[in-house]
Amino acid sequence: MMKGHKVVGCLIAYWLRRAAQIADSLMRIAVVIAFTTMVGLVLVAVVARNTPVSLPFRVTGVEEGARYLMIFYIFMCLGVAYQSNMLAGISAFLVLLPARIQRLVGILRTLIMLGFLGAMVYFGQDIILHQIRTGQRSPNLRFPMYLAYLPILIGCGLAIFYVARSLRATTESKESDKEHLGPPVS
Repeated sequence: MMKGHKVVGCLIAYWLRRAAQIADSLMRIAVVIAFTTMVGLVLVAVVARNTPVSLPFRVTGVEEGARYLMIFYIFMCLGVAYQSNMLAGISAFLVLLPARIQRLVGILRTLIMLGFLGAMVYFGQDIILHQIRTGQRSPNLRFPMYLAYLPILIGCGLAIFYVARSLRATTESKESDKEHLGPPVS
Protein backbone atom coordinates (compact mmCIF):
# COMPACT_ATOMS: atom_id res chain seq x y z
CA MET A 1 0.00 0.00 0.00
CA MET A 2 2.84 2.43 0.82
CA LYS A 3 4.38 1.90 -2.61
CA GLY A 4 1.19 3.14 -4.24
CA HIS A 5 1.34 6.35 -2.24
CA LYS A 6 4.97 6.86 -3.22
CA VAL A 7 4.12 6.39 -6.91
CA VAL A 8 1.26 8.88 -6.67
CA GLY A 9 3.54 11.31 -4.82
CA CYS A 10 6.22 10.97 -7.50
CA LEU A 11 3.66 11.53 -10.25
CA ILE A 12 2.30 14.62 -8.54
CA ALA A 13 5.83 15.95 -8.01
CA TYR A 14 6.66 15.29 -11.66
CA TRP A 15 3.56 17.11 -12.93
CA LEU A 16 4.13 20.02 -10.57
CA ARG A 17 7.71 20.37 -11.84
CA ARG A 18 6.46 20.12 -15.42
CA ALA A 19 3.77 22.77 -14.79
CA ALA A 20 6.43 25.03 -13.24
CA GLN A 21 8.65 24.58 -16.31
CA ILE A 22 5.78 25.47 -18.63
CA ALA A 23 4.87 28.50 -16.49
CA ASP A 24 8.53 29.59 -16.52
CA SER A 25 8.67 29.36 -20.31
CA LEU A 26 5.40 31.23 -20.77
CA MET A 27 6.47 33.94 -18.33
CA ARG A 28 9.79 34.45 -20.11
CA ILE A 29 8.01 34.67 -23.47
CA ALA A 30 5.50 37.19 -22.02
CA VAL A 31 8.36 39.30 -20.64
CA VAL A 32 10.15 39.39 -24.01
CA ILE A 33 6.93 40.29 -25.84
CA ALA A 34 6.07 43.00 -23.30
CA PHE A 35 9.56 44.51 -23.44
CA THR A 36 9.70 44.46 -27.25
CA THR A 37 6.23 45.98 -27.54
CA MET A 38 7.03 48.62 -24.91
CA VAL A 39 10.21 49.66 -26.74
CA GLY A 40 8.28 49.77 -30.03
CA LEU A 41 5.57 51.97 -28.50
CA VAL A 42 8.13 54.36 -27.02
CA LEU A 43 9.86 54.56 -30.40
CA VAL A 44 6.55 55.32 -32.13
CA ALA A 45 5.76 58.01 -29.53
CA VAL A 46 9.18 59.65 -29.91
CA VAL A 47 8.98 59.63 -33.71
CA ALA A 48 5.39 60.92 -33.64
CA ARG A 49 6.27 63.81 -31.35
CA ASN A 50 9.33 64.82 -33.35
CA THR A 51 7.99 64.66 -36.90
CA PRO A 52 5.58 67.01 -38.62
CA VAL A 53 3.60 64.06 -40.05
CA SER A 54 0.03 63.74 -38.81
CA LEU A 55 -0.68 60.28 -37.40
CA PRO A 56 -4.10 58.57 -37.34
CA PHE A 57 -3.86 57.94 -33.57
CA ARG A 58 -3.24 59.94 -30.41
CA VAL A 59 0.31 59.78 -29.09
CA THR A 60 -0.92 59.97 -25.50
CA GLY A 61 -2.62 56.59 -25.94
CA VAL A 62 0.64 55.10 -27.18
CA GLU A 63 2.51 56.53 -24.20
CA GLU A 64 -0.12 55.23 -21.79
CA GLY A 65 0.13 51.77 -23.34
CA ALA A 66 3.92 51.86 -22.93
CA ARG A 67 3.53 52.78 -19.24
CA TYR A 68 1.17 49.89 -18.58
CA LEU A 69 3.47 47.49 -20.42
CA MET A 70 6.34 48.76 -18.26
CA ILE A 71 4.36 47.88 -15.11
CA PHE A 72 3.66 44.44 -16.55
CA TYR A 73 7.30 43.99 -17.53
CA ILE A 74 8.71 45.03 -14.15
CA PHE A 75 6.49 42.81 -12.05
CA MET A 76 6.83 39.79 -14.32
CA CYS A 77 10.61 40.25 -14.35
CA LEU A 78 10.65 40.16 -10.56
CA GLY A 79 9.97 36.42 -10.60
CA VAL A 80 12.38 35.80 -13.47
CA ALA A 81 15.15 37.75 -11.73
CA TYR A 82 14.72 35.89 -8.46
CA GLN A 83 14.50 32.52 -10.17
CA SER A 84 17.64 33.22 -12.20
CA ASN A 85 19.45 34.56 -9.10
CA MET A 86 19.96 37.88 -10.84
CA LEU A 87 19.33 40.20 -7.92
CA ALA A 88 22.86 41.50 -8.28
CA GLY A 89 23.18 43.66 -5.18
CA ILE A 90 22.16 40.87 -2.84
CA SER A 91 24.26 38.23 -4.58
CA ALA A 92 27.36 40.44 -4.59
CA PHE A 93 26.96 41.06 -0.85
CA LEU A 94 26.44 37.35 -0.05
CA VAL A 95 29.67 36.33 -1.78
CA LEU A 96 31.66 38.41 0.70
CA LEU A 97 30.37 36.47 3.71
CA PRO A 98 31.61 33.15 5.14
CA ALA A 99 29.70 30.04 3.94
CA ARG A 100 27.72 29.46 7.16
CA ILE A 101 26.67 33.10 7.34
CA GLN A 102 25.82 33.10 3.64
CA ARG A 103 23.22 30.40 4.19
CA LEU A 104 21.74 32.19 7.23
CA VAL A 105 21.60 35.54 5.44
CA GLY A 106 20.19 33.79 2.35
CA ILE A 107 17.37 32.27 4.42
CA LEU A 108 16.73 35.62 6.13
CA ARG A 109 16.69 37.37 2.74
CA THR A 110 14.22 34.80 1.45
CA LEU A 111 11.91 35.23 4.45
CA ILE A 112 11.99 39.02 4.10
CA MET A 113 11.28 38.66 0.39
CA LEU A 114 8.31 36.37 1.13
CA GLY A 115 6.93 38.94 3.58
CA PHE A 116 7.35 41.79 1.09
CA LEU A 117 5.79 39.84 -1.77
CA GLY A 118 2.95 38.70 0.47
CA ALA A 119 2.23 42.33 1.35
CA MET A 120 2.35 43.26 -2.35
CA VAL A 121 -0.17 40.52 -3.18
CA TYR A 122 -2.42 41.54 -0.27
CA PHE A 123 -2.43 45.25 -1.12
CA GLY A 124 -2.44 44.55 -4.86
CA GLN A 125 -5.65 42.56 -4.59
CA ASP A 126 -7.14 45.40 -2.51
CA ILE A 127 -6.31 47.87 -5.30
CA ILE A 128 -7.71 45.56 -7.97
CA LEU A 129 -10.95 44.96 -6.04
CA HIS A 130 -11.32 48.73 -5.54
CA GLN A 131 -10.80 49.33 -9.26
CA ILE A 132 -13.39 46.68 -10.12
CA ARG A 133 -15.92 48.16 -7.65
CA THR A 134 -15.47 51.72 -8.89
CA GLY A 135 -15.33 50.80 -12.57
CA GLN A 136 -12.46 53.20 -13.22
CA ARG A 137 -11.11 53.26 -16.78
CA SER A 138 -7.76 54.39 -18.13
CA PRO A 139 -7.78 58.01 -19.38
CA ASN A 140 -6.78 57.47 -23.00
CA LEU A 141 -7.11 53.80 -23.86
CA ARG A 142 -10.39 53.43 -21.90
CA PHE A 143 -9.77 49.89 -20.67
CA PRO A 144 -10.58 48.84 -17.09
CA MET A 145 -7.87 50.07 -14.71
CA TYR A 146 -7.76 46.81 -12.79
CA LEU A 147 -6.01 45.34 -15.85
CA ALA A 148 -3.16 47.80 -15.29
CA TYR A 149 -2.74 46.63 -11.68
CA LEU A 150 -3.22 42.92 -12.34
CA PRO A 151 0.49 42.36 -13.17
CA ILE A 152 1.36 43.35 -9.59
CA LEU A 153 -0.74 40.50 -8.30
CA ILE A 154 0.39 37.99 -10.92
CA GLY A 155 4.09 38.92 -10.85
CA CYS A 156 4.34 38.96 -7.06
CA GLY A 157 2.33 35.73 -6.82
CA LEU A 158 4.72 34.00 -9.21
CA ALA A 159 7.69 35.47 -7.36
CA ILE A 160 6.30 34.01 -4.10
CA PHE A 161 6.32 30.62 -5.82
CA TYR A 162 9.98 31.04 -6.86
CA VAL A 163 11.06 32.40 -3.48
CA ALA A 164 9.32 29.55 -1.63
CA ARG A 165 10.97 27.06 -3.98
CA SER A 166 14.32 28.72 -3.31
CA LEU A 167 13.77 28.57 0.46
CA ARG A 168 12.94 24.88 0.19
CA ALA A 169 16.08 24.22 -1.85
CA THR A 170 18.21 26.19 0.63
CA THR A 171 16.89 24.34 3.67
CA GLU A 172 17.14 20.95 1.92
CA SER A 173 20.75 21.65 0.93
CA LYS A 174 21.48 22.47 4.58
CA GLU A 175 20.10 19.11 5.68
CA SER A 176 21.98 17.20 2.98
CA ASP A 177 25.21 19.04 3.89
CA LYS A 178 24.85 17.84 7.49
CA GLU A 179 24.39 14.26 6.28
CA HIS A 180 27.48 14.37 4.08
CA LEU A 181 29.74 16.35 6.38
CA GLY A 182 28.90 14.48 9.55
CA PRO A 183 28.81 16.08 12.99
CA PRO A 184 30.50 19.45 13.47
CA VAL A 185 34.08 19.39 14.74
CA SER A 186 34.66 21.12 18.08
